[in-house]
Amino acid sequence: MVNTGACGALNSGSSPDGHPNSKKCYNEPMFIFLIIGLLMGALVIIFAAQNIATVSVVFLTWQFEGSLALILILAVVAGMVIGWMLYLQNAFRKRRQINRLKNNNDKLVDELEVKKVEVEDEKSKLAATNAYLDDLEKK
Repeated sequence: MVNTGACGALNSGSSPDGHPNSKKCYNEPMFIFLIIGLLMGALVIIFAAQNIATVSVVFLTWQFEGSLALILILAVVAGMVIGWMLYLQNAFRKRRQINRLKNNNDKLVDELEVKKVEVEDEKSKLAATNAYLDDLEKK
């Protein structure tokens, strides 16, 4: 018996746990990341509410004043942006290397095809030469 579950996916029969429509309707890893993100957001809100004291931050010739939570969150965001930029640099380098290797592989495949044709030509020449030598031996 084929039926459609709440997700609209076709389910046939029942699952190992005995429920006819127990197939999950969500992408499990994304759901876990959503839950973790919501928990982290709640923690940030609690942190910001508990750290409202005004602090002064001096960097080179600049001076900033703001709540402790805001300054720390901005520092974390700046660190995340820097980390993301370093990741992108590495990702682009790897992408260029992969493209170079693919191009080199394509060239090697083409060379292999040429060599296969050359080997087949040499095999046919060798077969013709062997046939000629066999004819000479028979005479």
